Amino acid sequence: MGKTSKVDLAAELVFEYHEKMDRVMVFFRTNKEVRAFYHKIQGHFPCDLLDDNASEQYVDEALLKLARGEIKFLINCRKVGEGVDVKNITDVLLARQFLSKPEKKQYIGRAIRNDCACRVWEFMNPLSKNVTAKEVVGLTEFETLVYQHNQQWHELDIV
Repeated sequence: MGKTSKVDLAAELVFEYHEKMDRVMVFFRTNKEVRAFYHKIQGHFPCDLLDDNASEQYVDEALLKLARGEIKFLINCRKVGEGVDVKNITDVLLARQFLSKPEKKQYIGRAIRNDCACRVWEFMNPLSKNVTAKEVVGLTEFETLVYQHNQQWHELDIV
């Protein structure tokens, strides 16, 4: 069985679960991944990308589009980080690994607010030492493990 790239897996996840997502901030590690993911979903969902070429003004405009619901996915790499306030985000898709709790907290913090619900979709490698979203946000009201087995998506509620 061949190895599936994070970009392919993220696209499969989005196509399977897009109805449960509303305004999604997507984080990849590289600009190459950002552009590849954008090209996979752009004809299917309203989306935009922020790579290293995006100006500050373009970033601000894209964030407004996402906040207003004009786009569903804003895909980025290092453009929306510490100190950037992103309003009305309902979902964060972390298509990258984090070794540092403060770094992951910055990315999740783009969406999590005390006054609104937010879903965090994250890729986990059970064989590596990575920081989980639960370690960052603490106790959650509910948690669902979404995984792929034999090319089928499955869900497991964790109580």
